[in-house]
Formats: sequence, structure tokens, C-alpha cells
Amino acid sequence: MDAEILSDKECIICLDNKEIEWITLECRHEYHKKCIHDWIQVRMICPVCIRAIQLPHNEDTHIVIQHPELDNARGAFYEHRQRETAYIVYSIFIIAIICIVIGSIVYVYG
Repeated sequence: MDAEILSDKECIICLDNKEIEWITLECRHEYHKKCIHDWIQVRMICPVCIRAIQLPHNEDTHIVIQHPELDNARGAFYEHRQRETAYIVYSIFIIAIICIVIGSIVYVYG
């Protein structure tokens, strides 16, 4: 029987205190690296304080996020912004044409 090395802290996700690789989020809450990796595939918030997760920027804590809903949301957001920008440009173009027509009418009949 292998003896497990226990830590004095407990991972709130798995409720275990095994001494395996830990990660500390920006909000200072600590989790097993595997547990938080699995968690952020579902929710990008800290399970304790509900703050948006900002992952640390160092090679020791590199976590790959594979979250299709986030990718779809980003894509939809950028698509919406492109349509909105096109609408604004189109509106400005139409207003310019109307101003030119009104200016021509005023000049000819004015």
C-alpha cells in the first residue's frame, strides 16, 4: 500500500488534500492543477469567489482552455462588431448622398 503525501490545504473542487501539483489563481485561491483545468472547461470563474479566472502567465502553470462555447461567443461577438461597423459605414454613405442631393437641389432652385 502506497502512502499518500497529504497537504495542509484542501482543494475545494475535489475536496482532497493530496500533495499534488497546485495552482494559485489571481484571486489567491489554490486548487489542484488538474481540478481547475477540468473546472475551467465548464466555467471560467473561481469556484470560491465567483471572480473571472485570470490564469497566471508562467510556464509552470500553463493550462490549455478548450471551451467551445467561449470560442463561439467570441466569434459571434466579432461577427456582430463587423456587421455593426458595416452598418455605420453604410449609414454615413447614405447620409452623404442625401446631403449631396439636397445641396444640388438648393443650388439649382435656390
